Amino acid sequence: MYNYQHERPAIFKEENVAKITKCMAKIEKALANKEMITVGTAISGLLGSTWTGLAIVDYLCEQGFYRKLGSEEIPTQDYVIVRR
Repeated sequence: MYNYQHERPAIFKEENVAKITKCMAKIEKALANKEMITVGTAISGLLGSTWTGLAIVDYLCEQGFYRKLGSEEIPTQDYVIVRR
């Protein structure tokens, strides 16, 4: 089961740092045309662990760039990301 606190250190590994920028650019591009983007769309195309992709999105939200909206009843990849 996904756990952000457990996965967070992995996003700072050398092979994943560029994915933070790539994911943020993808979100920004999508939000230029829409009010929201799903987490699944934001992390699609990132090579590597899906959990690392989810942690990148959570990190970007934690840093105040975006908000993630959803509930426990739906899968995490179906949560939506909006601007703060």
